[in-house]
Amino acid sequence: MHEKRYWIAWNLVRGVGPKRFAALLAHFGGAEAAWHASPKHWRNVAGFSEAVSKSRLEITEADIDLAILHAEAAGAVVVTLADPDYPSLLRYIYDAPPVLYVSGQPNFMEPSIAVVGTRTPSPLGRNIARRLAAELSEHGITVVSGLARGIDTAAHQGALSGKGQTIAVLGAGIDVVYPAENWQLSAKITEHGANVTEFPPGTAPCGGNFPARNRIISGLSLGVLVVEAGFDSGSLITAEYAADQGREVFAIPGALGNSLSKGPNMLIKQGAKLVEDVDDILEELQLPDRYRNKASNTASPPTSGRTLEARIKELLTIRPVHIDEIARLTGLDVARISAVLLDMEMDGVILRMPGDLIAKA
Repeated sequence: MHEKRYWIAWNLVRGVGPKRFAALLAHFGGAEAAWHASPKHWRNVAGFSEAVSKSRLEITEADIDLAILHAEAAGAVVVTLADPDYPSLLRYIYDAPPVLYVSGQPNFMEPSIAVVGTRTPSPLGRNIARRLAAELSEHGITVVSGLARGIDTAAHQGALSGKGQTIAVLGAGIDVVYPAENWQLSAKITEHGANVTEFPPGTAPCGGNFPARNRIISGLSLGVLVVEAGFDSGSLITAEYAADQGREVFAIPGALGNSLSKGPNMLIKQGAKLVEDVDDILEELQLPDRYRNKASNTASPPTSGRTLEARIKELLTIRPVHIDEIARLTGLDVARISAVLLDMEMDGVILRMPGDLIAKA
C-alpha cells in the first residue's frame, strides 16, 4: 500500500500521464523513489519539464491523504498497473492508465462490449441502444459506456435490466457524477458493475477529459458499437481508439439524410460490422456457447491436461490472453500452464505473441 500511495500521488501531478509515469518508473525503479527524488534528477527523465517539476512540488503529503480519503468516501478502491486485478484487456493498450479508481464490484474477466453514441439521440436510437444493451446483458456480456446523456444512459439502463453487469467510464473524479441527473443511475451501476475513472477524486468534467476517457471505454471492451452519431461525435473517437487497439467496430446503419446516421454509416463504409441485432455481434466475436446461449456461469477449474487445453481454447475464442491471466482463470500455476501451452504450440493449436500473449492459431 505504501508504494501504491505514490502511484496515487503521481496521478495528482499535472503533466504526468501514462508515458511520462512509465519513464519515471523505469528511471527510478519505483513510484516512491521517483517521488522523493530531487528536481535535478527529474530533469533526467525525458519530457520532465520545469512546469511538470513545479506541478509535482505543489503536491503535498496532505494532498495525497485527501485524495485517498475522498476515494474511500466514494466507496472506491484504487487499482494500479502493478496490481494483478487490473483489467487484463486494458492493461495491454498503448497508453493504459497507471491508476484506476473503481467503485462497485466489477468482474473484468467477463467479455465486454462498449455501446456509445450521441448525447441527443432520436427516440428510435435510444430504444435501439437500450434493447441491444439489455440483450447483451442477458447473454452475460458486460456493457461499457460513458454515463453521458443520450445513448450512454440508454445503454447503461438496458444493461441493468439484464443478467450481466455494466461499467461506466467517467470523464471526472470518482466522487463527481456528470451529468448530475444521472446520480441515481450511477448508484445502481455500482450495485451491478462499476464506475471507473483514471482522474483523481474531485476532478471536474471538462472537454479535454472525454477523449482520454474514450480510450478506456474501448480498452475495456472486445468491441465498440456506435448507435447514432454525427461526424463530430466523440463516439467516433471511441471507434477510432477501438480500431487502433485491435478491437472490433460495430455500427447501426441509419437513414440517408439523417445527420445522426452519418457517423455509423461512415464507419460501415470503412469496414465496421453492420449490426441489425445482437446475433451480429455475438457471431463476429465467436464467443463460447455459454455467452451465445445464456448468461455465463463460473466453471470449475480444470484439472487434467486435456481438459485444461479445452479451457484455454475456449478462452482464446474471446481474445488473446496473457499467460498470467490464464493462470488466474484456471487456478493453476504458470509452470503447469506453460507445459500445456508447449504441447498446444507444437500441435499448432496456439500462437505465442510478444508480451507473453497467447492467441488461437
